[in-house]
Amino acid sequence: MKIAAPSALAASAGRFESLSYLPSFSIGALAFRYQDRLKPYFANLPALIICFLGAQFFRRLSPAWRFETNYVAFVPTLAESIFAAGIVLSIAARPVSYLRTHSLIRLGDISYSLYLIHFILMSALAKALGTINAPSDGLAAALMASTLVSAILASRVSYSLIEIPGIALGKKAIGAINRTTGL
Repeated sequence: MKIAAPSALAASAGRFESLSYLPSFSIGALAFRYQDRLKPYFANLPALIICFLGAQFFRRLSPAWRFETNYVAFVPTLAESIFAAGIVLSIAARPVSYLRTHSLIRLGDISYSLYLIHFILMSALAKALGTINAPSDGLAAALMASTLVSAILASRVSYSLIEIPGIALGKKAIGAINRTTGL
C-alpha cells in the first residue's frame, strides 16, 4: 500500500511516462499480498465475468483512452490493471482442473524463457522468411508456426540449462546468507 499512492501520483504527473505502469505493478503486488482477504469477493463466476468484460471494453468507452491515441493514459491503464488483477484473483480462487494439466504446467515453467526468447527468434525468422517469394498469408502462417515451435524448444533448453541451475544457486546463496546472519 505504501508504494501504490506515490506510484499513482508519479505516473499521473505525465512527466514520467516510464512510470505509467508502476501503479499496475503495485495493484498486482497488492492483489498477491492480500489474496486471502480478497478471495471471498472474487471466488465467483460473476466477478470473473465483470472483470473480464471490464478489461476488454474499458478503453472503448472513450476514444481518447485508446492505445492508438495515448498509450500511457493513466486512468484506463489503472482501470484495466484493477480488472486484470480481478481476473487473476478469480482464477486463483477457483482452480480450474484443465488449467493444471502436465503440458500447461510445463508451459508455465518455461514461460519466462519463452517471453525473453520469442521476439529474438521471431525477428530472425521474419528476416529469413522475408527472402522467400510466396504469398504474404502463407509467410505469416509459416512465421507463426516456426516461431512457436522454435521458441518453445529454445525455452525448454534455456529453462533446463539456465533457469533451474540459477534457481538452485539462488536458494543456496539465500541459505548461506540466512545461516551467517542467523535469520
